[in-house]
Amino acid sequence: MSSTPQKPEEKRSLFSYARRGIRTALELVPILLSTYLVVHVLKEYGVVQILDRYLTPVLRLVGLRGELSIPLLSGYLGNIYFALGPAGALQLTTKEATILAVMLGLCHSLIIEAAILQKAGVSALRVTAWRLVISLGAGALLNVIWSGGAVTSWLPEQALLAGGPAVRLLPVLLMGIWKAFLFSLKIAAIVVTIVTLMEMARGLGWIDRFAKACRPISGLLGISEEAIVPLMIGLMFGLTFGAAIIIEEARRGIIARRDMFLVGIFLGLCHSVPEDTVIFIGIGANPAIQLALRLSLAFALTFALGRGAALLARVRPSKRKEPETASPN
Repeated sequence: MSSTPQKPEEKRSLFSYARRGIRTALELVPILLSTYLVVHVLKEYGVVQILDRYLTPVLRLVGLRGELSIPLLSGYLGNIYFALGPAGALQLTTKEATILAVMLGLCHSLIIEAAILQKAGVSALRVTAWRLVISLGAGALLNVIWSGGAVTSWLPEQALLAGGPAVRLLPVLLMGIWKAFLFSLKIAAIVVTIVTLMEMARGLGWIDRFAKACRPISGLLGISEEAIVPLMIGLMFGLTFGAAIIIEEARRGIIARRDMFLVGIFLGLCHSVPEDTVIFIGIGANPAIQLALRLSLAFALTFALGRGAALLARVRPSKRKEPETASPN
């Protein structure tokens, strides 16, 4: 069974834990390089400025410039790494980077993750709708309550050279390739580090012990104790890992359909927390705000829907009994 605690693998070398992180980083570098370079060229030739002019009035509601629609939509429809390249090519303030990180942390990879949730027996349409609403709402909320963060990100690689639009393609490409390389190197180093640490935690059995320790939280969220294991696995490692356990335990009749939906809601908003939080530091986002908002919103929505479902479950049986008690004399 997927949720059975793993035996510690203390004899594994550090390289064996790092292997998956290195492989993941190598797979991501082409994505980061290409997306960064494309946006860099588009910016130098004024295309990004056109997007900025027309979309800023709309995105201003969530504290973003119009040109940031590129990483936002790339993250919504693709994944976080498709958004990082374009975001790295644009000069973000700390506030913009954090708002973008929170919005994409709550809502990304909509097409792929909807398919995964549907496979796990969760209503993908309902979860996707909630993710979009909460993502946009969180961006608007941060924009209203956060008056600071208007300075350019402190990351040195993100500073763009001064100057107007390029007149020759070759200098633009060369500068873009160099900055894309530096940005990709930084993100790759973060990916290798965080994935290695997570592999160690899973290989040594720490995640299973952590999930067991969190079983009391199930009562707060209104889910069964059996559902807390896939929730915690997904929280740490990602929606795919959590959904895989949900699918397996649903087949065995261990997790009820109601619990599957609530876990799907929670993981839709909040999964891969260590990796997502750290990776957005690469574009200058505030990790504390990311973590606090994602966790609090996921807990609040899951709690509210769980309590609402429990209330409906108590009301519906009484409504079914009313015609039976009103029998004629």
